Amino acid sequence: MNLLPESKEGSRLMDRQMLRRNFFTSSASGVGALALSSLLGGDGLLADQSGREHIGPHFAPKAKRCIFIFLAGAPSQLDLLDPK
Repeated sequence: MNLLPESKEGSRLMDRQMLRRNFFTSSASGVGALALSSLLGGDGLLADQSGREHIGPHFAPKAKRCIFIFLAGAPSQLDLLDPK
């Protein structure tokens, strides 16, 4: 399915205009870059470390190991069905 106009006038107009998807992609990239620079500049990797001493956790950690399981997506609707 082609959503772009077939006429020459419409295609010239599309060349001059930014497509909505491209606009949102570039906007999201810009906002993400600003957020990343803010995070790295404040207390992150790019922060000034001179004069700051290391502050440990507020309490002694109890966990010795951690298992991180990342599952892309969600369970099937058939797996979530609970027939009673």
